Formats: sequence, C-alpha cells, structure tokens
Amino acid sequence: GNLGPMNGIYSALQASAAEWLLTVPCDTPNLPLDYVERMTRLDTDAKAYVADDGQRMHNGCCLLHSSLTADLLLHLEQQKLAMHTFLQHIQAQRIDFSDQVDAFMNINTRQQLQQAESSRGLQHD
Repeated sequence: GNLGPMNGIYSALQASAAEWLLTVPCDTPNLPLDYVERMTRLDTDAKAYVADDGQRMHNGCCLLHSSLTADLLLHLEQQKLAMHTFLQHIQAQRIDFSDQVDAFMNINTRQQLQQAESSRGLQHD
C-alpha cells in the first residue's frame, strides 16, 4: 500500500547500520548550506531532531536515532502515517532555522519552480 514518506524513512532506518539517519525531502532543493551541521549538533540526549523555521516544523527534515525503528514500525502498523504526529509522539527536539525560512520551500510544480527562481533572481529557460 501507499504508506508515504514514513515507510521510506522506516525502510532506511531498518536497512542502515548507522546509529543516526538524516532525512531530506526530494522536493526541498534549497536547504541551508549548514543543514547537516545544525541538525547533527547533538546538544541534548534526544533520539530525534526536526527542522523548524520558526513558523512550522519540516517533518521530512529530521534526524532519527536507530533505536526509533520499532516505534516507527508500530506507527506504520497502526496506520498512523503522519510524520508530524510521530515526531510529536517521540518528542523530537526542534532545530532552529528561523533565519532561513525560504530554504524549506517545497518545489513540486513548474509554477513553484518559477516562484523560487524569481525570488532568488534566477531565470528558467
């Protein structure tokens, strides 16, 4: 079935031998240049971190500890597929990106691409 991004994240956690998994949505191409640095600056003992632009969390931009794999599977089995609900449930620590709100713009259509380019002064052929 279509279990969305949560299933992809679960699959990556399950397949990885790494202790942490850092995620990035494919429709968010203008991430901050210091995204990895900020997300991996582990100042707390939290098991999950999520990017927050000061207006909202960006659920696809998260860092998850491998110990959360079973919790994620449970949510999938219960058909709780909203990533924001999972992140709230596990009390993900928010990482402040309020100085770079535009970096999290989703680009899924030609119109959104043109808007992003015009806001950056770029031209699309």
